[in-house]
Amino acid sequence: MTTPMVDHAPPLRVMSLHALAYCPRLFYLEEVEEIRVADAAVFAGRELHASLEADEEGERTLRWTPLSRPKNGDP
Repeated sequence: MTTPMVDHAPPLRVMSLHALAYCPRLFYLEEVEEIRVADAAVFAGRELHASLEADEEGERTLRWTPLSRPKNGDP
């Protein structure tokens, strides 16, 4: 007995499922239209990866910069 071949759609990203639960329009824009907007955290991650690649042969130092300051004035 042979089993029929079934074409499966590619798996969804976890972030797309979050977008679907949060806002169906956001899900459509990101998954169907493939429009994704990078925020400050994405740019910080890109910078971190680039600095690690540049420092690959030397000592790796990570630089942390806060995205926002606490409201109570603590550093």
